[in-house]
Amino acid sequence: MAVYPEIGRVDLVDLDSGIPVGNAIVLSADGSTDGGTWSIPDVPRPPAGRVGGINPDGRTMIAAYELGAGGRGVVHGFARFDGSQIVFKQQNRTITRHAASGAYTTIAPDGSIEAWHPSGTYFRIGTGGHEDLTDLCAANWVTPPEAPEPTVTLATPNFSFVVAPGGNVTTKFASWKMSGPVEVDGPLTVKDSITASGDVTANGISLESHTHTDSMGGTTSKPLG
Repeated sequence: MAVYPEIGRVDLVDLDSGIPVGNAIVLSADGSTDGGTWSIPDVPRPPAGRVGGINPDGRTMIAAYELGAGGRGVVHGFARFDGSQIVFKQQNRTITRHAASGAYTTIAPDGSIEAWHPSGTYFRIGTGGHEDLTDLCAANWVTPPEAPEPTVTLATPNFSFVVAPGGNVTTKFASWKMSGPVEVDGPLTVKDSITASGDVTANGISLESHTHTDSMGGTTSKPLG
């Protein structure tokens, strides 16, 4: 089998007859001149002497097709079969997995959403932390080799939040307003002015109400506004 993503077509081998079916059109649930989806991965050709069937040494795809007008093959879809990793023991589980890298997005039965990268990096909205799918797969879920730590970026034309490999974070923004207590556990360096509308306390000493001992042994007044 060969895959041609630039034209949305594939070459097949008929499992019943062993006859090659070339340049078959792959139908999609959506598609137009400027939109749609394509997720058919590259599939290695069968070894010499075997024209089709399950490939024990790599990726296998089984297409449901028919011959249309003029003998042109038309693929209606792809079948799940024993050994496929994208079969699960749960109802209401949704998953989209990238075949080459193993990266995936999934929605759990409770609606929790997760995007996972082979480096172990993930983004999750929902209950708990990262969800291991190994025991949920009805076949043999294969975790891909660990990828290098990635750069994670969230950006708009006027805002960016970048987590670089190693954990260094850089953010740029026009303004940032925070409501509620903020705690910083570590050194803080400010390269511009600091404006506070309330009191500032350092090691229990108030900037607004602290006093000093004068040279005569008395006490100074509080700072003037």
